[in-house]
Amino acid sequence: MKVIKKLFSNSRFSILFACLILLAMACTTSLGNDQSAQATLAAASLQGTIQAQAATQAALEQQNMQIAIEATQAALDRLKTEIAVQTTLSAMPTEEQPTASGTLPTPTVAITPTPNVPTSVPLTQFSGSGWSFVQSSQCHDRQKGCWLGTVKANQFTTLSGKEQVYLDPAWTFPHLVFWTRYKSFYGFTFGYVELDIQGQVGYTRVQSFGGTKDYWERVYIPLLDYAGTTVAVRFYFQGPDGTTPNQPSSFTWFLEDIQITPNFPK
Repeated sequence: MKVIKKLFSNSRFSILFACLILLAMACTTSLGNDQSAQATLAAASLQGTIQAQAATQAALEQQNMQIAIEATQAALDRLKTEIAVQTTLSAMPTEEQPTASGTLPTPTVAITPTPNVPTSVPLTQFSGSGWSFVQSSQCHDRQKGCWLGTVKANQFTTLSGKEQVYLDPAWTFPHLVFWTRYKSFYGFTFGYVELDIQGQVGYTRVQSFGGTKDYWERVYIPLLDYAGTTVAVRFYFQGPDGTTPNQPSSFTWFLEDIQITPNFPK
C-alpha cells in the first residue's frame, strides 16, 4: 500500500494512470458502438431480406393470378366456339354427329335446284295431205330437211302438229320460231299459222303470210298471251280461187326448224 500511495503521489504517474483509464473507457465505448452498429446492420439486413421475400411472394402471386386469368379467358373462348357450333347445327334440317376424331363436321347448306328450263322445244311430228318432208337443196339446211307444201287453185291443205306443248308461265318470253320461204300470187294472202289450244273450240290464228318470198326468212311469233295453256301448232295453206288472170298453176310453202322457245331466241 505504501508503494501504491508513493506511486500516486507522483504526479507524472497519476497523469499516466488517468490516461490509461480514459483510453480503456474509449475502447469500451468504441466496442459498444461497434456492437450497436453491427446490430443495426443485422436488423437492416433482416428487414431487407423480409421485404425481398415479400416482394418475391407478391410477384409470384401476381404471376399466378395472370396465369389464372389467361386460363379462364381461354376456357371462355372455347365455350363461345362450342356455343356457335351448336347454334349452327341446331339450325340445320338434320343433325350432324361428331366424327371419330371428336371434331364436328363442317355444316352444309341445302340448295334448292333451279328448275330446268329447256332452250327450245323442237316440233318435228306433223301430218297433212299435200305436205312432204324433204332433204334437198331447196331447204335452208339440207341436213335438217324441211316441210314442203303444194296447193293448187281452189284447194287448201293443213300441216297439223301432233306435239302438245305446255307454255309455262315461268317462261320469260315464249316464241314460236321457224324458217320459211314461199311462192304465191302477188298480194294474195295464202298462209296462216294457227294454235290448237287445249280446252278451246276451233283454232286461233297468230300469223298470216302472202305474196312471194324467194329467200329464206326466220319468223318469230310471240306466245306470251297464251302462257299457262297447252297448245299444238297448225299451218293452214290456201290456194287462190282461180279467177285471177295469169296466176300460177300451183303454189309452194317451205317450213323448216319449227320450235317453241321459252325466251326470245338468240
